[in-house]
Amino acid sequence: MAAITSSDLEAASHATARFAQSMTSNNHFDESKTRSGTPLSDVSPSAQACCIPPPCSPELKCGTQDCRNDEWNKTPQNSKATFFLSQIFIKFLKRDQTPVECIACGDKVPPKQSFRAPCAHHYCRECIANFAKASMKDESLYPLQCCQIRIPAKKVDRQLPKPLQTGFRAKTVEYSVPPTTRVYCANQKCSAFLCSSDTRKANMTCRVCGTAMCLACKNRRHLGEECVEAGLQRDLKRLADDKNWQSCPGCRAIVERTDGCSHITCRCSTHFCYRCGARWRKCFCHREDH
Repeated sequence: MAAITSSDLEAASHATARFAQSMTSNNHFDESKTRSGTPLSDVSPSAQACCIPPPCSPELKCGTQDCRNDEWNKTPQNSKATFFLSQIFIKFLKRDQTPVECIACGDKVPPKQSFRAPCAHHYCRECIANFAKASMKDESLYPLQCCQIRIPAKKVDRQLPKPLQTGFRAKTVEYSVPPTTRVYCANQKCSAFLCSSDTRKANMTCRVCGTAMCLACKNRRHLGEECVEAGLQRDLKRLADDKNWQSCPGCRAIVERTDGCSHITCRCSTHFCYRCGARWRKCFCHREDH
């Protein structure tokens, strides 16, 4: 639920006051007109500005039930609805300002400075930033999870400071590519992630250090020579076509089925159909078998 600010409370109080004026003025509104869609302002034009409830009696402790009853009894008739509804808005406002406890470090922080995970646990921004940094160094920690429920990367990104957002977004793109098809800069002093080797490009230049790369063998570009790896890949592709082998849509590894059904689970945990090569459940081959 969106946070309720003091300005929201003030606007709601004004709206409630206008409603109370029409509801409780000396000239009560005609219910039949209201049902037919006539504005309340036209029904009771003599309504006056809502009175402000008087302060609590000095002998009553503020916040007690007696105090609230005393305020209610002393409040003019045309202001009771305003006073009652304003108390409800105040409760919402106070609830929104109640500190929440970070499930990681135990610190209590304002709700606006916390992050709520899909499992309803709260984290302070400092802990979320630390978890994001850890996942950028160790892929096994990505994506972030709480109670075994994945936390969307976009929601994590909104909680991070600007300098950390850039690196986290870059890692999100890198982790979305299967490890076996990732291409990194061959310059050991750089080693920046470039792209997936599945691209149709044969060569690429590192945008960080300018090193020219061959995407087929993932090494420096061959000047005036044909890439040996590219030739081997073409030969393997011809052999796979002749033997009716399939390549995993996740990691592009060549797979040969010896027996069993068409449902293949690759070592990269990708499920696909051996008959058409598409990801499992995204084709209709398994339906034709029944």
